[in-house]
Amino acid sequence: LAAVNDFDYDFFTVLSSPISITGGLDSSGYITANAFLDALPDYGRCKNKNIVVLSLAPYKKTIRQYDTEFQQEMHLFKPMDTRAILKALEDELAQPSGYLLAGKVNYGSYLFKMTEILPFQFSLRI
Repeated sequence: LAAVNDFDYDFFTVLSSPISITGGLDSSGYITANAFLDALPDYGRCKNKNIVVLSLAPYKKTIRQYDTEFQQEMHLFKPMDTRAILKALEDELAQPSGYLLAGKVNYGSYLFKMTEILPFQFSLRI
């Protein structure tokens, strides 16, 4: 938090993962770290700092590099490419909300079919 208190920029952008709201088995440390990142905009507002969190769906380049067997049906969001990530960041900086979850819902996912037990709800517009 000292870094947040000391920064002197127009904005500060943090990348996180939607896992902090979707949850996941055997991922408590990763979930906790991302929940901390997701809370930074609220902390920043208390300190008059403009902090933006961009929570991203899986990144295509990371999947190709590290995960040879990406099982699309197991993920709530479809992988994003670099262009989509930059567009999401541009949109958030143009009209900051403090937190943006960027990604396309994977309607074919097993998780999407279990929406009644997920720890969040989808907007009726989805």
